[in-house]
Amino acid sequence: MKRIAVGLSGGIDSAVCAYLLKKQGYAVTGVFLRLVDFLPPFPPSEIARFLEIPYFVLDLRKPFKEKIINYFISSYLKGETPNPCVICNKLIKFGLLLEEIKKRGFDFLATGHYARKIFQNGRYLLLKGADKQKEQSYFLCLLSQGQLRQILWPLGEFFKEKVKEISVSIGLPNQNVKESQEICFIPNNDYRTFLAPYVPSYLKIPGQIVDTKGKVLGEHKGLWCYTIGQRRGIGICAKEPYYVRRIDVENNRLIVAPRRELFFKEMIVARVNFFPFERLGKKLEAMVKVRYKHEPAAAVIEPLEEDTVKVIFTTPQFGVTPGQIAAFYQGEICLGGGIIKSAQ
Repeated sequence: MKRIAVGLSGGIDSAVCAYLLKKQGYAVTGVFLRLVDFLPPFPPSEIARFLEIPYFVLDLRKPFKEKIINYFISSYLKGETPNPCVICNKLIKFGLLLEEIKKRGFDFLATGHYARKIFQNGRYLLLKGADKQKEQSYFLCLLSQGQLRQILWPLGEFFKEKVKEISVSIGLPNQNVKESQEICFIPNNDYRTFLAPYVPSYLKIPGQIVDTKGKVLGEHKGLWCYTIGQRRGIGICAKEPYYVRRIDVENNRLIVAPRRELFFKEMIVARVNFFPFERLGKKLEAMVKVRYKHEPAAAVIEPLEEDTVKVIFTTPQFGVTPGQIAAFYQGEICLGGGIIKSAQ
Protein backbone atom coordinates (compact mmCIF):
# COMPACT_ATOMS: atom_id res chain seq x y z
CA MET A 1 0.00 0.00 0.00
CA LYS A 2 1.34 3.41 -0.99
CA ARG A 3 2.08 5.78 1.90
CA ILE A 4 1.08 9.39 1.30
CA ALA A 5 1.80 12.43 3.46
CA VAL A 6 -0.86 15.13 3.05
CA GLY A 7 -0.05 18.72 3.93
CA LEU A 8 -2.86 19.87 6.24
CA SER A 9 -3.35 23.63 6.58
CA GLY A 10 -6.57 23.67 8.60
CA GLY A 11 -8.69 24.55 5.55
CA ILE A 12 -11.21 22.43 3.68
CA ASP A 13 -9.12 21.93 0.52
CA SER A 14 -6.33 20.01 2.24
CA ALA A 15 -8.84 18.20 4.46
CA VAL A 16 -10.86 16.97 1.46
CA CYS A 17 -7.60 16.04 -0.26
CA ALA A 18 -6.72 13.75 2.66
CA TYR A 19 -10.26 12.34 2.80
CA LEU A 20 -10.26 11.44 -0.91
CA LEU A 21 -6.90 9.68 -0.74
CA LYS A 22 -7.91 7.70 2.34
CA LYS A 23 -11.16 6.72 0.61
CA GLN A 24 -9.10 5.46 -2.36
CA GLY A 25 -7.27 3.07 -0.04
CA TYR A 26 -3.95 4.82 0.51
CA ALA A 27 -2.16 4.90 3.86
CA VAL A 28 -2.59 8.60 4.60
CA THR A 29 -0.76 10.64 7.22
CA GLY A 30 -1.40 14.33 7.86
CA VAL A 31 1.47 16.77 8.30
CA PHE A 32 1.28 20.38 9.41
CA LEU A 33 4.10 22.57 8.16
CA ARG A 34 4.93 25.10 10.90
CA LEU A 35 6.36 28.15 9.12
CA VAL A 36 5.40 31.08 11.37
CA ASP A 37 4.88 31.66 15.10
CA PHE A 38 1.09 32.09 14.97
CA LEU A 39 -1.20 29.15 14.22
CA PRO A 40 -4.03 28.75 11.67
CA PRO A 41 -7.65 29.55 12.72
CA PHE A 42 -8.56 25.85 12.80
CA PRO A 43 -6.09 23.28 14.20
CA PRO A 44 -4.89 20.84 11.52
CA SER A 45 -4.60 18.23 14.28
CA GLU A 46 -8.40 18.33 14.64
CA ILE A 47 -8.75 17.53 10.93
CA ALA A 48 -6.46 14.53 11.32
CA ARG A 49 -8.41 13.38 14.38
CA PHE A 50 -11.71 13.72 12.52
CA LEU A 51 -10.40 11.75 9.52
CA GLU A 52 -8.77 9.20 11.84
CA ILE A 53 -5.33 9.43 10.27
CA PRO A 54 -1.85 9.71 11.86
CA TYR A 55 -0.48 13.24 12.14
CA PHE A 56 2.79 15.03 12.81
CA VAL A 57 4.15 18.57 12.81
CA LEU A 58 7.27 19.65 10.93
CA ASP A 59 8.73 22.88 12.28
CA LEU A 60 10.54 24.75 9.48
CA ARG A 61 10.32 28.26 10.92
CA LYS A 62 14.08 28.80 10.84
CA PRO A 63 14.72 27.84 7.17
CA PHE A 64 11.48 29.58 6.18
CA LYS A 65 12.79 32.84 7.67
CA GLU A 66 16.18 32.39 6.03
CA LYS A 67 14.95 31.38 2.57
CA ILE A 68 11.57 33.12 2.20
CA ILE A 69 11.08 35.97 4.65
CA ASN A 70 14.61 37.33 4.14
CA TYR A 71 14.18 36.98 0.37
CA PHE A 72 10.91 38.92 0.57
CA ILE A 73 12.50 41.71 2.62
CA SER A 74 15.64 42.07 0.49
CA SER A 75 13.61 42.11 -2.74
CA TYR A 76 11.32 44.84 -1.50
CA LEU A 77 14.25 46.93 -0.31
CA LYS A 78 15.75 46.70 -3.83
CA GLY A 79 12.57 48.21 -5.29
CA GLU A 80 11.13 44.88 -6.46
CA THR A 81 7.76 43.28 -5.72
CA PRO A 82 8.47 39.63 -4.84
CA ASN A 83 6.07 36.69 -4.83
CA PRO A 84 7.17 34.67 -1.79
CA CYS A 85 4.48 31.98 -2.25
CA VAL A 86 6.02 30.75 -5.52
CA ILE A 87 9.51 30.60 -4.00
CA CYS A 88 8.15 28.89 -0.88
CA ASN A 89 6.50 26.18 -3.00
CA LYS A 90 9.82 25.43 -4.67
CA LEU A 91 12.14 25.63 -1.66
CA ILE A 92 9.98 24.79 1.35
CA LYS A 93 6.63 23.06 0.69
CA PHE A 94 7.85 20.92 -2.18
CA GLY A 95 11.49 21.29 -1.20
CA LEU A 96 12.37 20.71 2.46
CA LEU A 97 9.00 19.14 3.31
CA LEU A 98 9.24 16.70 0.39
CA GLU A 99 12.79 15.75 1.43
CA GLU A 100 11.61 15.10 4.98
CA ILE A 101 8.67 12.88 4.05
CA LYS A 102 10.95 10.88 1.71
CA LYS A 103 13.27 10.26 4.67
CA ARG A 104 10.28 8.99 6.62
CA GLY A 105 9.46 6.43 3.95
CA PHE A 106 6.47 8.07 2.26
CA ASP A 107 5.91 7.47 -1.44
CA PHE A 108 4.21 10.79 -2.24
CA LEU A 109 3.43 14.23 -0.87
CA ALA A 110 -0.11 15.45 -1.56
CA THR A 111 -1.56 18.95 -1.14
CA GLY A 112 -4.87 20.67 -1.81
CA HIS A 113 -3.62 22.71 -4.76
CA TYR A 114 -5.90 23.04 -7.80
CA ALA A 115 -3.42 21.81 -10.41
CA ARG A 116 -2.71 18.68 -12.46
CA LYS A 117 0.26 16.85 -13.95
CA ILE A 118 0.84 14.33 -16.71
CA PHE A 119 3.82 12.26 -17.88
CA GLN A 120 4.59 12.77 -21.57
CA ASN A 121 7.66 12.12 -23.75
CA GLY A 122 9.74 11.17 -20.74
CA ARG A 123 8.97 14.30 -18.70
CA TYR A 124 6.38 15.47 -16.23
CA LEU A 125 4.24 18.40 -17.37
CA LEU A 126 2.29 20.79 -15.17
CA LEU A 127 -1.33 21.42 -16.21
CA LYS A 128 -3.88 24.00 -15.11
CA GLY A 129 -6.48 22.88 -12.61
CA ALA A 130 -9.94 22.10 -14.04
CA ASP A 131 -11.55 24.96 -12.06
CA LYS A 132 -10.35 28.07 -13.90
CA GLN A 133 -11.42 30.33 -11.02
CA LYS A 134 -9.28 28.46 -8.51
CA GLU A 135 -6.48 26.91 -10.59
CA GLN A 136 -3.01 27.41 -9.09
CA SER A 137 -0.46 26.30 -11.69
CA TYR A 138 0.99 29.84 -11.61
CA PHE A 139 2.22 29.25 -8.05
CA LEU A 140 3.84 25.94 -9.04
CA CYS A 141 5.66 27.01 -12.22
CA LEU A 142 9.17 26.79 -10.71
CA LEU A 143 8.96 23.17 -9.53
CA SER A 144 11.48 20.65 -10.86
CA GLN A 145 11.00 17.29 -12.58
CA GLY A 146 12.10 15.53 -9.40
CA GLN A 147 9.53 17.41 -7.35
CA LEU A 148 6.67 16.77 -9.78
CA ARG A 149 7.46 13.07 -9.75
CA GLN A 150 6.53 12.71 -6.07
CA ILE A 151 3.62 15.15 -5.78
CA LEU A 152 -0.10 14.41 -5.91
CA TRP A 153 -2.87 17.00 -6.37
CA PRO A 154 -6.17 15.13 -5.93
CA LEU A 155 -8.23 18.31 -6.34
CA GLY A 156 -6.84 19.09 -9.80
CA GLU A 157 -9.90 17.70 -11.56
CA PHE A 158 -12.38 19.18 -9.08
CA PHE A 159 -14.30 22.44 -8.95
CA LYS A 160 -14.37 24.31 -5.66
CA GLU A 161 -18.13 23.87 -5.30
CA LYS A 162 -17.72 20.10 -5.45
CA VAL A 163 -15.02 20.24 -2.79
CA LYS A 164 -17.38 22.25 -0.57
CA GLU A 165 -20.13 19.69 -1.17
CA ILE A 166 -17.83 16.86 -0.11
CA SER A 167 -16.75 18.74 3.01
CA VAL A 168 -20.39 19.24 4.02
CA SER A 169 -21.43 15.67 3.20
CA ILE A 170 -18.77 14.15 5.46
CA GLY A 171 -19.30 16.74 8.21
CA LEU A 172 -15.86 18.32 8.29
CA PRO A 173 -15.59 20.45 11.46
CA ASN A 174 -13.87 23.40 9.74
CA GLN A 175 -16.75 24.49 7.47
CA ASN A 176 -16.78 28.11 8.63
CA VAL A 177 -13.05 28.74 8.35
CA LYS A 178 -12.47 31.67 6.00
CA GLU A 179 -9.94 31.14 3.22
CA SER A 180 -6.89 33.33 3.56
CA GLN A 181 -5.69 35.29 0.53
CA GLU A 182 -2.84 36.86 2.49
CA ILE A 183 0.87 36.13 2.69
CA CYS A 184 1.11 33.78 5.66
CA PHE A 185 3.81 35.74 7.54
CA ILE A 186 2.18 39.19 7.15
CA PRO A 187 -0.93 39.50 9.35
CA ASN A 188 -3.75 41.54 7.78
CA ASN A 189 -1.60 42.11 4.67
CA ASP A 190 0.00 45.09 6.45
CA TYR A 191 3.28 45.21 4.50
CA ARG A 192 4.48 48.52 5.91
CA THR A 193 4.20 47.50 9.54
CA PHE A 194 5.96 44.23 8.76
CA LEU A 195 8.80 45.82 6.75
CA ALA A 196 9.39 48.86 8.99
CA PRO A 197 11.93 47.23 11.39
CA TYR A 198 14.09 46.07 8.47
CA VAL A 199 14.23 49.32 6.48
CA PRO A 200 17.72 50.90 6.34
CA SER A 201 17.96 54.63 6.99
CA TYR A 202 18.79 55.52 3.36
CA LEU A 203 15.40 54.24 2.21
CA LYS A 204 13.62 56.47 4.73
CA ILE A 205 15.15 59.69 3.36
CA PRO A 206 12.66 61.86 1.41
CA GLY A 207 13.49 62.49 -2.23
CA GLN A 208 12.12 63.66 -5.55
CA ILE A 209 9.06 62.34 -7.31
CA VAL A 210 9.64 62.79 -11.04
CA ASP A 211 7.86 61.88 -14.27
CA THR A 212 9.52 59.85 -17.02
CA LYS A 213 11.04 63.02 -18.50
CA GLY A 214 12.64 64.04 -15.20
CA LYS A 215 10.19 66.79 -14.27
CA VAL A 216 9.90 67.14 -10.49
CA LEU A 217 6.31 66.64 -9.34
CA GLY A 218 6.74 66.41 -5.59
CA GLU A 219 8.58 64.72 -2.74
CA HIS A 220 8.31 61.11 -1.62
CA LYS A 221 8.38 59.97 2.03
CA GLY A 222 11.08 57.33 1.60
CA LEU A 223 11.25 54.77 -1.21
CA TRP A 224 10.36 51.83 1.01
CA CYS A 225 6.77 53.16 1.23
CA TYR A 226 6.03 52.51 -2.46
CA THR A 227 5.55 49.64 -4.90
CA ILE A 228 5.47 49.59 -8.70
CA GLY A 229 1.96 50.09 -10.03
CA GLN A 230 0.81 51.91 -6.89
CA ARG A 231 -1.70 54.72 -7.51
CA ARG A 232 -3.05 55.77 -4.13
CA GLY A 233 -0.98 57.60 -1.55
CA ILE A 234 1.77 58.86 -3.86
CA GLY A 235 1.18 62.42 -2.69
CA ILE A 236 1.14 64.56 -5.84
CA CYS A 237 -1.57 66.74 -7.38
CA ALA A 238 -2.12 66.16 -11.09
CA LYS A 239 -4.87 66.44 -13.70
CA GLU A 240 -4.91 62.65 -14.12
CA PRO A 241 -3.95 59.68 -11.90
CA TYR A 242 -0.25 58.86 -11.72
CA TYR A 243 1.20 55.45 -10.92
CA VAL A 244 4.62 54.37 -9.64
CA ARG A 245 6.53 53.26 -12.75
CA ARG A 246 10.00 52.70 -11.32
CA ILE A 247 11.79 52.91 -7.99
CA ASP A 248 15.27 54.37 -8.46
CA VAL A 249 17.06 53.35 -5.26
CA GLU A 250 20.48 54.52 -6.50
CA ASN A 251 19.31 58.13 -6.97
CA ASN A 252 16.55 58.09 -4.32
CA ARG A 253 13.90 59.03 -6.87
CA LEU A 254 10.38 57.81 -7.40
CA ILE A 255 9.47 57.73 -11.10
CA VAL A 256 5.75 58.07 -11.76
CA ALA A 257 3.64 58.19 -14.92
CA PRO A 258 0.03 58.22 -16.10
CA ARG A 259 -1.51 54.80 -16.73
CA ARG A 260 -0.80 54.89 -20.50
CA GLU A 261 2.94 54.87 -19.73
CA LEU A 262 2.76 51.72 -17.60
CA PHE A 263 2.32 49.40 -20.58
CA PHE A 264 5.42 47.38 -21.44
CA LYS A 265 6.31 45.68 -24.73
CA GLU A 266 8.99 43.32 -23.45
CA MET A 267 10.64 41.98 -20.32
CA ILE A 268 13.64 39.97 -19.19
CA VAL A 269 12.88 36.89 -17.11
CA ALA A 270 15.60 35.07 -15.15
CA ARG A 271 15.92 31.82 -13.14
CA VAL A 272 13.63 30.29 -15.75
CA ASN A 273 12.26 26.78 -15.34
CA PHE A 274 10.74 24.79 -18.22
CA PHE A 275 8.77 21.55 -17.89
CA PRO A 276 8.73 20.14 -21.48
CA PHE A 277 12.51 20.54 -21.96
CA GLU A 278 15.74 21.17 -20.06
CA ARG A 279 16.15 24.66 -21.48
CA LEU A 280 14.77 26.75 -24.30
CA GLY A 281 16.74 26.22 -27.51
CA LYS A 282 14.79 28.44 -29.90
CA LYS A 283 12.01 31.03 -30.01
CA LEU A 284 8.68 29.90 -28.63
CA GLU A 285 5.18 31.32 -28.92
CA ALA A 286 3.20 31.19 -25.67
CA MET A 287 0.63 32.90 -23.49
CA VAL A 288 2.24 34.68 -20.55
CA LYS A 289 0.96 35.74 -17.13
CA VAL A 290 2.92 38.47 -15.32
CA ARG A 291 1.00 38.06 -12.02
CA TYR A 292 -1.56 35.61 -10.68
CA LYS A 293 -4.72 37.54 -11.64
CA HIS A 294 -3.31 38.71 -14.99
CA GLU A 295 -5.13 37.59 -18.14
CA PRO A 296 -2.53 35.60 -20.14
CA ALA A 297 -1.14 37.60 -23.07
CA ALA A 298 0.31 36.36 -26.36
CA ALA A 299 4.10 36.65 -26.60
CA VAL A 300 7.27 35.28 -28.13
CA ILE A 301 9.88 33.90 -25.74
CA GLU A 302 13.49 34.21 -26.91
CA PRO A 303 16.33 32.30 -25.20
CA LEU A 304 19.24 34.37 -23.91
CA GLU A 305 22.12 33.05 -21.82
CA GLU A 306 21.61 30.03 -19.53
CA ASP A 307 18.35 30.39 -17.55
CA THR A 308 17.33 33.82 -18.87
CA VAL A 309 14.82 34.70 -21.62
CA LYS A 310 13.37 37.77 -23.29
CA VAL A 311 9.60 37.93 -23.58
CA ILE A 312 8.16 40.13 -26.35
CA PHE A 313 4.41 40.76 -26.06
CA THR A 314 2.15 41.02 -29.10
CA THR A 315 0.32 43.80 -27.24
CA PRO A 316 2.02 45.85 -24.49
CA GLN A 317 1.00 44.76 -20.99
CA PHE A 318 0.15 46.89 -17.97
CA GLY A 319 2.19 46.91 -14.79
CA VAL A 320 4.95 44.42 -15.57
CA THR A 321 6.82 44.40 -12.26
CA PRO A 322 10.39 43.30 -11.47
CA GLY A 323 10.40 40.64 -8.75
CA GLN A 324 7.06 39.17 -9.77
CA ILE A 325 6.70 35.76 -11.41
CA ALA A 326 6.09 35.28 -15.14
CA ALA A 327 4.40 31.98 -16.04
CA PHE A 328 4.26 30.59 -19.60
CA TYR A 329 1.37 28.60 -21.08
CA GLN A 330 0.30 26.73 -24.20
CA GLY A 331 -3.32 25.72 -23.79
CA GLU A 332 -3.75 23.73 -20.58
CA ILE A 333 0.00 23.19 -20.19
CA CYS A 334 2.09 25.44 -17.97
CA LEU A 335 5.43 25.45 -19.77
CA GLY A 336 7.21 26.89 -16.75
CA GLY A 337 8.12 30.33 -15.46
CA GLY A 338 10.73 32.61 -13.95
CA ILE A 339 11.35 35.86 -12.08
CA ILE A 340 10.85 39.17 -13.92
CA LYS A 341 14.08 41.18 -13.79
CA SER A 342 13.24 44.21 -15.96
CA ALA A 343 10.66 45.56 -18.39
CA GLN A 344 10.50 48.24 -21.07
